[in-house]
Amino acid sequence: MFGKRKPQVLQEFKTNTGFYAHIYIISYLPPSDCFEVREEINPQGAIADPIVLLEVILQSSSRLYRWRRSGIVEQAKLADTRRQWEPILAQVFRDMKTELDRKLLNWKI
Repeated sequence: MFGKRKPQVLQEFKTNTGFYAHIYIISYLPPSDCFEVREEINPQGAIADPIVLLEVILQSSSRLYRWRRSGIVEQAKLADTRRQWEPILAQVFRDMKTELDRKLLNWKI
């Protein structure tokens, strides 16, 4: 939806048996509120707990971050439709933007 993915990183998460069985990937296109959510399954994954990866799509590249926010995976697993995902992720993005803005203001240019 938003451009090129980081297939080598995702492939490692999907095929390495030391990694997670369930991977949720949130792709985010700053500074808009546009996002896409998808789930990847790793049948050989040794870690049963799901992980959320946040992919930030930039003009020149994309970055993947592990997203560890209490309750987000559990809430997301209950969501059956995009409409149920939107309020959860909207709050995540508001929090993330606030944190990013705070860090950007502290950078020396």
